[in-house]
Amino acid sequence: MRKVSNRNFIIILAFLVGIVGGLMASVLKRLTHFIATSIQNDIDWKLKYSLYLVFPLIGILLSVLFVRKFIKGKKIEHGITPIIYAISRKGSRLDPSNIYSQVVTSAITVGFGGSCSLEAPVALGGSSIGSNIARFFGLQNKEVTMLLACGAAAGIAGAFNSPLAGMIFAIEILLPEFSIPVFIPLLISSAMASVVSRLLYSEPLFTNFNSYWQVSALFFYLLIAVLIGLYTVSFARVSVVVNQWFRKIKNP
Repeated sequence: MRKVSNRNFIIILAFLVGIVGGLMASVLKRLTHFIATSIQNDIDWKLKYSLYLVFPLIGILLSVLFVRKFIKGKKIEHGITPIIYAISRKGSRLDPSNIYSQVVTSAITVGFGGSCSLEAPVALGGSSIGSNIARFFGLQNKEVTMLLACGAAAGIAGAFNSPLAGMIFAIEILLPEFSIPVFIPLLISSAMASVVSRLLYSEPLFTNFNSYWQVSALFFYLLIAVLIGLYTVSFARVSVVVNQWFRKIKNP
């Protein structure tokens, strides 16, 4: 820190955040595939397919047991909201336990067939990486926020091999006051995470069955975009209602 300028030091840390974020993403992908493959292919049992409705419940139970056993006394956060709240109210501080808790619980849940996305866990885990690396070196609040966004971009880029999507997410959601100097660290973290993740575990999380699109189907693309937009609104509202119902249950 004494030998280089502050700008160059941020770039160096962006490389570091990208490397660690890519490592986290590769672990998440490998663990998720290992669990799913073990259940679907490695277990040779006649009643296996009749228990597919039970497997998601097993995954949720294992996730809860992991949280209660290894994350004692800490509130497990989920979704994008904790990241935004940390930026606005907590000086971009995120608990380091998010790094491994998000990987383990989401991999178990999804691996066992739970209806859960991996975008939010990798974004929250990556944000925790960037936040804690910045805090370790005693950076100021603005720089901590920048590296937090770099971590979120790195997590998404490494998990889904999509550095551009990671950058857009960080710029649109986490950095409303975007400036050109922020672009370079985000680009470095996203690209580095994608490279590291592909080197360590190149198999994608999801298989894309169609890699091209047709102009004649443009109407259907627009139609499905409208339908999905309406669905996301209804999903968010239903999630809030269900969450309120479960909060009324006091006994874990």
